[in-house]
Amino acid sequence: MVGRVFVDSPALLLNGTEWTLGRVVVGLVIGGIGGVVIGLLMSRYKVVYNILDPQIESMRPIPPLAAIPFIILWFGIGETGKMLLVASGVFMIMVVTTVEAAHHVSPIYVRAALSLGAPKGQIYRTVIFPAILPPLVAGLRVSTAAAFGLVVAAEFMGAQKGLGYLVMNASRTLDTGMILTAMLILGVVSFALDKLIRLIAAYVMRWAETS
Repeated sequence: MVGRVFVDSPALLLNGTEWTLGRVVVGLVIGGIGGVVIGLLMSRYKVVYNILDPQIESMRPIPPLAAIPFIILWFGIGETGKMLLVASGVFMIMVVTTVEAAHHVSPIYVRAALSLGAPKGQIYRTVIFPAILPPLVAGLRVSTAAAFGLVVAAEFMGAQKGLGYLVMNASRTLDTGMILTAMLILGVVSFALDKLIRLIAAYVMRWAETS
């Protein structure tokens, strides 16, 4: 069944995979960078933390999927809304991960840097950020899995391309072969992207001790 779909519709599957993966990567970049930057600002400046923490914590339990009607209303069914939905889910994970990781950096490292005369900006760049890289990678991996789930939901909103669109379209005709194939591709692509993140992280953090 799955093999038949691969033989009959290779171009359709490849095109759908490219669109889905592209939306995931864009959402990860926007939401990931935004979450880390805001998280670092919240961990460094008390006033920023006091302003943003109540808003983020009150919004975090709300599933991003609940915002789909508003996204369609404000941004239509184009690419902007889909990428925003993915980015918003990634942002929430990364901002909380960053804040918690920064708050749990051992104060010994900070005091050692201060005793050597390092300014606070340099401490964040050379001490705190490297120290929080391992939990940030863990947060990014969780965000990647969430991003694939969100992008499929986003492609149900009216997309004409993507693996989520293929699943939705196939469900209307009870084409179980296409549905299973699209799900299989989603799993493989998600695993491959997660593996790539782990390989890059292992190279970047090759200085870190591991058990």
